[in-house]
Amino acid sequence: QFLETFLRVAEAKLLKPRKVESLGQAFNQLCSALEAEMTPLFEREKDFRAHLFTEEVDLVFKNNLNLLNAAYNIYAGITEVPDAAIYAVSQRSGKRKITLPDLFELLDDCDAYDQSFMRTHTSRAFNLASEWNVDEVSSFSHMRLNFVEFLAALGAVVYLKETYVPDEFADLLEEFILDQLKPVVLEYRARTGKGEEIEGLLTHKTLRKVCEQIFRSADEDSDETLSALEFGNALRDPKTKELFKGKEFDISQIMEVFGALDEDGSGELNFAEVLHGISALLKMEQTEPRIKAFLKKELSNEDGKGQYTADILATFLHKRTTQRKLMRVGIEMDNVTQLVIQSLEIAPGTRSCDRLTEDLKIMFSTDADASQREEALQDFKGGIAAMRQESALFSSNHFIEELLRLRRPKSIPRWKILIKQIFEKADLDQCGTLTKEEFTNALQSHGTQARLESMNIDPDVVEEMFDIIDVDGSDDVTEAEMIFGIELMLKLQEESDDFDIDDLRERMPHRHQQHHHHDHHHEHQHLRESMEEEHPTLQLTRKATVTASEASSPR
Repeated sequence: QFLETFLRVAEAKLLKPRKVESLGQAFNQLCSALEAEMTPLFEREKDFRAHLFTEEVDLVFKNNLNLLNAAYNIYAGITEVPDAAIYAVSQRSGKRKITLPDLFELLDDCDAYDQSFMRTHTSRAFNLASEWNVDEVSSFSHMRLNFVEFLAALGAVVYLKETYVPDEFADLLEEFILDQLKPVVLEYRARTGKGEEIEGLLTHKTLRKVCEQIFRSADEDSDETLSALEFGNALRDPKTKELFKGKEFDISQIMEVFGALDEDGSGELNFAEVLHGISALLKMEQTEPRIKAFLKKELSNEDGKGQYTADILATFLHKRTTQRKLMRVGIEMDNVTQLVIQSLEIAPGTRSCDRLTEDLKIMFSTDADASQREEALQDFKGGIAAMRQESALFSSNHFIEELLRLRRPKSIPRWKILIKQIFEKADLDQCGTLTKEEFTNALQSHGTQARLESMNIDPDVVEEMFDIIDVDGSDDVTEAEMIFGIELMLKLQEESDDFDIDDLRERMPHRHQQHHHHDHHHEHQHLRESMEEEHPTLQLTRKATVTASEASSPR
């Protein structure tokens, strides 16, 4: 029927007006005209499948398989269809499968739509996920999704959203599953009492209950805190081993985790710290295979032998997407600098080492703009070339193992990663700052607002924040200033239920006055120093500027 439609169009458009001599010519000419329209869609489908069928994405699906299966069983057949609509039922098994109306229902409940992936694009996600079958002319398989196709449809939703970034596909997919799909599934089960138990799904409530039992058992002196020895016993508790699927923690690991959680150096951990630590450790265990798969794929030379050059490593770490990905698994970029120097076997204390270290700091800085970071990258590569080390090969496996050692059980707040994503997308000219217009436009997206609200951040308050965090009156803000302002806002919200935007204005180190002070430069300098005391990442601003200007000088 589809082909017949094409033939009729070709006949009416080209043959009857006698623009061609035969129906075959008319059909060929019509196909040629359509090729320009269809090729981009075809290329996009190939790109989607290339990024979907990777080890990293596969691990995301495997880690959440029971949850995804529960979602499929809930929504397969959730919309009522006429008895005559045999397309909704598998002719082999007699079971309902996910149809397009079912997928609409699921994505409505998940509030999955944004400015790029609108409700009308649901059928596009459905079609991207559908596998071609030879018997589609005689069956209805193309009108429903089996479970594997359903997984691909979720991937297509993430792929079509405005937040999509190829290098972060797996991360964004996992966030969609846990932040938007999981609550819907749990709410449905709680509301209806239907649906089977989701095996292996560990909710925060369940984890808290298990940790309370572990804590009480390990707290031998009943002082409501755990010493290092008691914490070691907690990690060796059978219930803890069950959580970690039999994993054993040695002494060095126990002390490393204890030290990371004991921020005040008191030598004791309260229940909240233990709960947070075990939760973070579980996440580290779950994400380790996935981050390893990503790193092995990226840190390999053209031969694919698991080796990298300094050029490959620097280019990889220079990308903002890589930096956000490492932050997600608890790795601070400040800690990566020294590891890079060591892994490239650069002698410490030398002038070359100092120069390369400064280049890395600029590359990882949140204040340096795109041109400064690019210049630092080229200077780093130039420094390696000057040392005649540009072709030296290093083991990817060794670097990956050392990099994963930098993870800390105290996870980096996810809102920081979100703000970095928003900032990078809004910074269209890549100058490292946002004007008020760019700042406001970035917060207008429904998807952005929904993600901020999911992290208890009011988008309206953030929008009002621009003039407050623009402390120097330059009419633009840096990423670090944006993060600093939101961090302070969240801190004030914790301190008081009656938080108001004026509270933030009063607590900023120095407010920007609307009139111009006669000694504006001195005021700006003093203000920056005050902010740096509360937010150390801002200290890289002057280093980035100075080093970028010096970098052009001969080594």
